[in-house]
Amino acid sequence: MLSSLKLTDTGRYKCSLITENLEKSCYVNLTVGESDVIGSDEPVKANVGEDVILPCHLEPPFNVSTLTVEWKRNKTYVHVYRSMKHDPNQQNTHFINRTYLFCDEIGKGNISLLLRNVSKEDEGLYICHVPKLHSQVRKGKIILKVDGAKHDTKQFNGSINNNSTNNTNGADVTTVIIPVIIAVIIVIIVIIVALYIWKRCQNRRQTGEQNDHPNNEQVEQQQDIPLREEQEQPNPDNLSNSLVSSQNIN
Repeated sequence: MLSSLKLTDTGRYKCSLITENLEKSCYVNLTVGESDVIGSDEPVKANVGEDVILPCHLEPPFNVSTLTVEWKRNKTYVHVYRSMKHDPNQQNTHFINRTYLFCDEIGKGNISLLLRNVSKEDEGLYICHVPKLHSQVRKGKIILKVDGAKHDTKQFNGSINNNSTNNTNGADVTTVIIPVIIAVIIVIIVIIVALYIWKRCQNRRQTGEQNDHPNNEQVEQQQDIPLREEQEQPNPDNLSNSLVSSQNIN
């Protein structure tokens, strides 16, 4: 197995089987680079001020990191990749600091171009070209259409953001109100329980005082009983006087 193919691997390979009595050989022709550059059949659309990706790749996937990749629009260089890095020498000033290749994807055959902050002047036909690719199809075409209705898009996004803000505010209010209501209910329950316990304690205290101190009427009745007994007992002096009086009469 031959891995990590390069263009220099193209050629005729010989496989031989040699024994003491036999020698046989076979030949294999290997062509490296027979991948086509594929653009986009559908126009790529973008709004003014947006970033856009112009798709282009090799099919089947092929590593072109060691090759030159050129992007052009109207014969003007948009982006040039050479010697495994960006080459700004031929780039048109209109595209400086606005174009990027996905370097990590070039080894997989992805040579799509990122174009930032597009304008109406960027509209047109773009060509992705791999000049040294051993293939019948070395170029891919992509049409970019730019819509100037950026202001409308902002308004639409703004309305979405406003609705999102309103929904967020509503959610915040609900989040605040529910805990407050729960806290108020808990406080009310605590107050009711405290009043109930206090009332029971008061009732128990009053019952205890009544048991320790009997009613005034009962006390008065108990005090009247000895007085009455004293009143009912005869006075010795009165008895002696009564006896003397009775003797004199006789």
